[in-house]
Amino acid sequence: MIRVLVAEDSPTARALLVAMLDADPEIEVIAQASTGLEAVEMAERLEPDLITMDVHMPELDGLQATERIMLRSPRPIIIVSSQARDADVSLSLDATRAGALLVLPKPEGPGSGHFDSDQRQLVAMVKALSHVKVVRRWRGSGAIANTPAGKTGITHRRQSGTGVIRKSSGRPLATLVAIAASTGGPAALKDVLAVLPTDFAAPILIVQHIAKGFVDGLAKWLGTDSSLRVTVATDGETPMPGFVYVAPDGFHMEVRRARSDSLRIALTSTPPVGTFRPSASRLFSSAATAAGDRTLAVILTGMGDDGVAGLLEVHRNHGQVLAQDEASSVIYGMPREAMRAGIVDEVVSLQSLPDRLVELT
Repeated sequence: MIRVLVAEDSPTARALLVAMLDADPEIEVIAQASTGLEAVEMAERLEPDLITMDVHMPELDGLQATERIMLRSPRPIIIVSSQARDADVSLSLDATRAGALLVLPKPEGPGSGHFDSDQRQLVAMVKALSHVKVVRRWRGSGAIANTPAGKTGITHRRQSGTGVIRKSSGRPLATLVAIAASTGGPAALKDVLAVLPTDFAAPILIVQHIAKGFVDGLAKWLGTDSSLRVTVATDGETPMPGFVYVAPDGFHMEVRRARSDSLRIALTSTPPVGTFRPSASRLFSSAATAAGDRTLAVILTGMGDDGVAGLLEVHRNHGQVLAQDEASSVIYGMPREAMRAGIVDEVVSLQSLPDRLVELT
């Protein structure tokens, strides 16, 4: 039985959510909170398997309550808000930064044409995410973005849990950085990009699994604290140092070498890899072919194993593979699968990752 805490200040909306969840025999709503403070207290005392959280609540809003829960008693949290129906990009990204796994639209009621699909989606996500292992968000530990834009932000520290798997001495410096992430990725990417220096020596290409329609907002959000220029990639452009290129909706992003021997970004609409387009594996494998041993591939927090097949190509072409450590990952899925494949050169905490990117490029 999946034990759920519902946090919602509107009695009508709260009753609706409870009825929708209790209708499934595998789900039990064990408590209801009408304020953010109640949600924090109940989360710690009752230890539910999952929490649904409204945003606008008295005493403490949903994002603040999420941050406190992830600090005191971490567990999977789904933000359920009417703002999500308007594809509010900032809400989704701020929610993931606070520690929530997902943002869903608030159901409109049985008379709505969306009701059946809303209920199916809510129940499916509660079941899928209730078993996800989440990590405690220590106050300030993930906020490496406090360094002003344009500074190096290099801490010259190594977190416990960082370990070299395969020595990299004698390797050439990387000229291309490819990064992939899924659940928890936006917040992790924002923290890393915020402290990279303006003169970072290599272009950065990113595949982030995110809902359709959110990529433009993601790129703008990532760029707000970064001295690097963050853009959505376009077909045929030359990746340049100091720039960050995010794969657009519905296209694989690849790197190819032009006749002039310069690199080019190629966007393709070929079939998804597994369920993903863009696919991390397509980015990694193309980078390995185009840049060879000057490829630096990074696999960050997320569910599933997208990226592993491409990382294998990076490994075979003598590029370098970094994987985020379990302690700093929201979901230790994609990095764990890379570790299991035996293709990771170094395990890094999120806080030490900017240091390593600078050093290896």
